[in-house]
Amino acid sequence: MKKKLLISALMVVSVFVFSCKKGTGQDQKAEVIAEESQPVAWLNGTYVNQQEDALLKEIVLCDEGKASVSSVSRTYTIAIEKGKTKITVSSNGNFAFYVSEDKTTLTPADAFTKEWGTNAVFLLDKEKEQSCK
Repeated sequence: MKKKLLISALMVVSVFVFSCKKGTGQDQKAEVIAEESQPVAWLNGTYVNQQEDALLKEIVLCDEGKASVSSVSRTYTIAIEKGKTKITVSSNGNFAFYVSEDKTTLTPADAFTKEWGTNAVFLLDKEKEQSCK
């Protein structure tokens, strides 16, 4: 119960801080990092958390490192790590996921993501429209 309350409070604070910061023109730029200069394509789609009781319900990913988490604009980076595609979504912490080869599944890549994001996976919902501001 305390964990859910803390996460809810952090989400409210982050929305407020992001709203105030948005007008300053200091928007963060997403970076694409790849080993050996391999081109890495941005992901596009709405990924839904398969853990029903999680606070982080879905992640929307768009081109140019734009993301939306709980309808709040965020950013993400994408990299090749040990031959696997890995994304990091910045939202009240850095949530790291490995991307399946067919780009339909996001699997938690670190302990922070497993504890605060999901114990399960996020699956691509091809029916949902994506929108990143």
